[in-house]
Amino acid sequence: MGEGIAEIYLKNDKVEEAEMFFRTSLAQKEDVHVYNRMGIALRRQKKWVKAIVEYKKALLVEPKNETIFL
Repeated sequence: MGEGIAEIYLKNDKVEEAEMFFRTSLAQKEDVHVYNRMGIALRRQKKWVKAIVEYKKALLVEPKNETIFL
């Protein structure tokens, strides 16, 4: 549920709110897609280092997932 709400916020360029809901979703379950989307939300906030940290977490979950590199 939190992930869906986060996607709506992200789509509407409300990236701080999206970040909050992505974090809630990740607290319940690690998911490569959510880590990737969190990285995007952080990148849009110009939080470059934090975005890289989330992308690295995604790689730990699924190191061969190509979508992380897009």
